Amino acid sequence: MAQICEGLTVLDLSRGMAGGLATMVLADAGAEVIKIEPPRGDWSRHHPAWIMWNRGKKSVVLDLKTAKGKEDLHNLAKTADVAVLSPMPGDDSRMGASYDTLRKINPALVHCSITGFGPLKSLAHLKGYDAIVNAKAGRTQAFNKVIEKDGPRYAAVMCGTFGAAMYAITGIMAGLYVREQTGKGQKVETSILQALFAYDWDWLRYQLSLRSSPPKEFQRGSPTPQYFVAQTKDGKWLQMANSMSHLFVNYLAGVNLTELLEEPRYQGLPNIQAGPDMEALYEKLHVRMKEKTAEEWMDIFVHEVDAACEPFRQTQEAFDHPQIVDNKNFSIVKDPSVGTTKQLGPLVKCSATPLAPQGPAPSLGQHTREVLASVKARKAKVFKNGRPMPIYPLEGVTVVEFATWFAAPFGNAILADLGANIVKFESLDGDSFRRWAATSTKPMQGKRSIAVDLKHPDGQKIAHDWIKRANLLMHNFRPGVTPRLGIDYDTCHKLNPSLVYLYAGSYGATGPYAHRPAMHPIPGAVCGGALYQAGREMPPPANTKLSYKEFRTVSSQLFQANEGNPDVSSALGVGTALLMGLYHQKRTGHGQYME
Repeated sequence: MAQICEGLTVLDLSRGMAGGLATMVLADAGAEVIKIEPPRGDWSRHHPAWIMWNRGKKSVVLDLKTAKGKEDLHNLAKTADVAVLSPMPGDDSRMGASYDTLRKINPALVHCSITGFGPLKSLAHLKGYDAIVNAKAGRTQAFNKVIEKDGPRYAAVMCGTFGAAMYAITGIMAGLYVREQTGKGQKVETSILQALFAYDWDWLRYQLSLRSSPPKEFQRGSPTPQYFVAQTKDGKWLQMANSMSHLFVNYLAGVNLTELLEEPRYQGLPNIQAGPDMEALYEKLHVRMKEKTAEEWMDIFVHEVDAACEPFRQTQEAFDHPQIVDNKNFSIVKDPSVGTTKQLGPLVKCSATPLAPQGPAPSLGQHTREVLASVKARKAKVFKNGRPMPIYPLEGVTVVEFATWFAAPFGNAILADLGANIVKFESLDGDSFRRWAATSTKPMQGKRSIAVDLKHPDGQKIAHDWIKRANLLMHNFRPGVTPRLGIDYDTCHKLNPSLVYLYAGSYGATGPYAHRPAMHPIPGAVCGGALYQAGREMPPPANTKLSYKEFRTVSSQLFQANEGNPDVSSALGVGTALLMGLYHQKRTGHGQYME
């Protein structure tokens, strides 16, 4: 089998980004995605990114307000594997595409619904667009920290929509995984609101535990030392991300300020209380960072010092980042309507089943005749397995985790919610993220923890025993670490050839930046999310003369705009990729390396 979703037919009745992005990933993975559009087309065709969301699909025009349109849809549904909708309340029934209708036609169909608010009837009258869901869910209130003013602040990055797309794929893959065992399809639901819970869980934790919204000092603040935002000699802005003590010490060494560590007031850096001492530290860092250009500093941080630092970029500039270029995290797609385009690359790299765009987005109705003419020749799948439906979709699945902090481990927590047995291997000192107390609960929930010394043969034997019986393995160590611990892919593959092995590192396993550390502000700076949130006036032009007070204002706003969404988005991608690998393993019995 050349691709994960090879042989699957997906009916895409969705509109907009969430369903479009979810089915784009399925198309990249080899599924035949048939986009069902009304006579006037998907309302989101005008969006510049539509040609990416819908690459590799077939467009079929059906008027689902008519009996003939519904009949054609139902004929296609008889042999389809998945249907994806993004209906407003009642739309699915009016289109003849509700779960109750389609399951009678095809009991093996996995029916996925992506909405704004989910099944909440009290909010059914509202349009479920990303910005409206953000407002109702409180995310805009959380963003009032970006500038010093009361009231909500627009959340620019569409995290809820992206998250809903990832949850949709996760649910679809889980549904297909269960179907391989039972022969039965099922209903899968997710929403933008549900996805936002993943992003705003810390805010929600505060509200649920204290029965009130966080105070302003929780919402606003200056860049903490580990996340210092600096301006360079040539007026450019750099984001630091050195939460671990050893990385912050490395950063101070890189800027030649290690003498600060000898001062009693700075014992415990980077974790010190806000106040005059912290302000004095910021001023010292500011003066030092102004001594070199951004290029000079990056040469030091890339080649000489093990510390996290990246310039703030616009999204378009991210495609030119040396690591993104080397990793080929983009795809060149020749689109007949606009010419050659550079688009986001596939969600995950797979050694045995590579994902790739299957062609450009279709013109309206381009494949109507072809697809409808093929209806009689299409055959429904026959499933031999008839096991009862499990209580949880991932019952019996074992995942071995060798990962720390938030992004990668939270991806496995999603699988734990679906019933998987997550075995988290930790050092004898534990995952250092545990020191963040309540913040660490989210990526740890639903797991079992084993503390072993993987540098010792006995510890490696324990790990190997678990790897032999695992379905999935995920780690986020930097390159070169896993061979020393006996958990590199070659070793694990020999122990368990059917193992799906996912590397979820910061920069990837290869390339000029693969050796570098990163925390959530790094992808926020690299990929443009921070500047998108900061707004058009941020940062000021490079030749603008700023006083120290003005610098602190800009620095604070960039810091606040560069919030934690990259961690969560990465985690959702990790969970989705693991489910895709698991489904392929179930169909073929084969494992593979994924990244």
